[in-house]
Amino acid sequence: MPYIRVPDPLLDVKKPGRSADWKQIRDNQDYFDAQITAAGLGIRTDQDIRDHFMSGTTISTVNWTQVLNASLGIVSQHKLHFEAGGASTEYAIVHGTSSRLRIIKTAEYVAFCKLRVQRRSPGSYAGSYFFGWQDDALTTTLVTDVSDCVGVTIGSSATAWLGRTSNGGSASTTGDFATNTDWNIIQINLTCSATAGLRQAEFFLNGVSVSTLSTDANIPAATLKPTIGVNGLTAGAQSGGLFVDYAEFGFATIPTAA
Repeated sequence: MPYIRVPDPLLDVKKPGRSADWKQIRDNQDYFDAQITAAGLGIRTDQDIRDHFMSGTTISTVNWTQVLNASLGIVSQHKLHFEAGGASTEYAIVHGTSSRLRIIKTAEYVAFCKLRVQRRSPGSYAGSYFFGWQDDALTTTLVTDVSDCVGVTIGSSATAWLGRTSNGGSASTTGDFATNTDWNIIQINLTCSATAGLRQAEFFLNGVSVSTLSTDANIPAATLKPTIGVNGLTAGAQSGGLFVDYAEFGFATIPTAA
């Protein structure tokens, strides 16, 4: 409901306030909370990525480093298009520049990534798509090497997504969710902590939690970076294609010393 100011005379009375006025004050607070949520998760740092891929612009070199042996570009308003043809040597990837969000699970914060995405090509194997956080040491294999990551790949069904955490190849997965040929908003909240038992990755589909992965041995120890990309596959000449409306990476809580 909208914000409605409670007039000062109703607040200055020398007796307990009316229930209607207290109810309005409560409703106003609910309104403020909703506005904060709508504006993002509320914590902004100089490492954040908030990219809505506006038409008439090029891919931000402040936010992203491109790793490209295929097609990648902003094709229309709010639409970044990744396309890799039917060869394993073709890939289209962006990852956060060195000045953008680098996270590690032993620090103290909740990091998040939030993307609105749609699969547009028939690539149907696990190495076709990736978005989330990847091993900072990787470059051209950021989509196909999921041995140290927290992110989303294609599901066991080619038409679904799958959440994944992995540490040295030891992995936990969410199970299939969503229809990946539809536009969906997918978010991951990654709780990092000096206390192993507090660490977890929670996956959301269109604002609703679908799974939480909390096996610490399967949460990567490597430093991670924001990554989005597709890769081709020689077998069957499958291509990989992805549309991204927007991508946001940041902190849901203020980073503090352990």
